[in-house]
Amino acid sequence: MSMPFRGTVSCDDSTSGTMSAALGGTTCIGDFCLQAPGQWLPAALETWHGKLVDAVDVGFHIAVTDLGAGEGIGNLERLPPEGVTEAKTVRAYKGAMPGSYSPIFWR
Repeated sequence: MSMPFRGTVSCDDSTSGTMSAALGGTTCIGDFCLQAPGQWLPAALETWHGKLVDAVDVGFHIAVTDLGAGEGIGNLERLPPEGVTEAKTVRAYKGAMPGSYSPIFWR
């Protein structure tokens, strides 16, 4: 929710999306956590957690755009204890997501 993509942002933010889910009887949702270029992966997760309201349980798929940030691939090991067990890399949609086709990531 609130995911930027190709110059737009989804219409639901975390408040409206999780409240709608809760009122519709959904108790858990999965959302994408997008890493900004140059951002450490744990910091990206912290940013997206900061957007949440506690209406439902939320799990994240992290979109890795810059493994050159922070400790690189070692940061992935820090995510499962935080509930993130999946990582997505983006090779399609050139320029649509921050950092997609990042030269730092693909070295």
